[in-house]
Amino acid sequence: MVGWILMIMASLLVADALMALLFGRRYLRWGTSLLPEEYRIMFEKILKLPMPTLILIAFAELALGLSLHWLGWNLIR
Repeated sequence: MVGWILMIMASLLVADALMALLFGRRYLRWGTSLLPEEYRIMFEKILKLPMPTLILIAFAELALGLSLHWLGWNLIR
């Protein structure tokens, strides 16, 4: 059961990272108007980071997602 939960979380992380890498800041801005004010302020600070930093964050998220997927797969088998 834990393996399946890890694989589902990993799939969401990988999908989010790929969307951030493919669409960049446009993807990160989608839905920010729906956030409460304190989260929106924090999110706008993140969006002001240089693009290479955002790409590194997305790759780190991708690596975490793939690692969780691998761990979940090994727990299922």
